[in-house]
Amino acid sequence: MRNSSKKSIAYHEAGHIIVYWGLTGRAPTRATIEPSIGHLGRVERKSLIDKTHLDSDVSDKTRVRAEKCIMIKLAGPLAQKRYSARSIRNYHASPDWLEAADFALRLYGSERTAMSHIGWLEYRTKDLIEHQWQDVKRVAGALLRQKTLSKAELQKTLMPAGCQLPVYLVPS
Repeated sequence: MRNSSKKSIAYHEAGHIIVYWGLTGRAPTRATIEPSIGHLGRVERKSLIDKTHLDSDVSDKTRVRAEKCIMIKLAGPLAQKRYSARSIRNYHASPDWLEAADFALRLYGSERTAMSHIGWLEYRTKDLIEHQWQDVKRVAGALLRQKTLSKAELQKTLMPAGCQLPVYLVPS
């Protein structure tokens, strides 16, 4: 794989990581830019919500968690696009967009309402990525150097000496 492709994947995965960290206050359990079957890179994390709850429980707590899941899904393609708009391809973004759309459709029922809400969450996600762009770059750099980062390595990268959690943490 070309170096420019690896960089694009690193920024994509870093976007997921930074938004997950910013919305939950936790580091993912593992992240890699090593390709595997069906994935060019991957971020492993604790799930915020069981999709089956979206069909039966639409409490405010469930809605907020689903919105966080949507934002985390949108973050990868948005960070990759911020890094290099020319680098993003349909196969990079479509799995994330489809899963975000699935969450929104389960949450809101109506396609028009779901897509409108995804648009609003996309703006929020872009703002988070822009606000934390230096962190996205730092995480992407760490992924490029090491290829795979454990939770401890991610925490060390996310929380350098004296750094505080982002101000945009949203309560669970």
